[in-house]
Amino acid sequence: MAQNADINLYKAKTDLSADLVLVAERLRIVSLVVLILVLGLGLLVGVFYFFISSQKQQLEAQKERETKRIIAQAKKEALVIEVKDRATTITKIIQSQRPWMKILDAVGGIANPAILLGVTADEMAVLRLQVKASSVGEAVGVVQGAIKETLSKRIQKTKLESVNIDKDGMVTLSFTFQQGSSL
Repeated sequence: MAQNADINLYKAKTDLSADLVLVAERLRIVSLVVLILVLGLGLLVGVFYFFISSQKQQLEAQKERETKRIIAQAKKEALVIEVKDRATTITKIIQSQRPWMKILDAVGGIANPAILLGVTADEMAVLRLQVKASSVGEAVGVVQGAIKETLSKRIQKTKLESVNIDKDGMVTLSFTFQQGSSL
């Protein structure tokens, strides 16, 4: 008796129904499509991230350049503003200056520059003139010159402050006056 010594109650191979085979085949195709979509989407996200990252680096570099340029321009602008402020101050100073040439011409009309001891001006625009004449006649000529300049309105409010005659006959005169309306 030759009987099969195998008592395996399970079949070595089970047959699947046609529906299950169709579902398994579709499941394999769907999983392959999902895998390709996930890999494609991952690749797309990677490329997008790389693009955004490079754009960010370019913008940061541009921001750095522009910041440095603005700082450089700010320094130049500060210098320009400083020059404008100084120019405004200089203009004010120039406008507030007295016309010294006209005043000195009036002083020259009063006395010969060789006998002048000094000319000073104060904040109130009062000028002080000191003259040292070698004789009384020369001193009279200085006083006449002061009267002439006052009458021509080149100087005004003229005062003879002091007259001193020393032992040698030298006469020292001191005048105060203000700039006249014709200067």
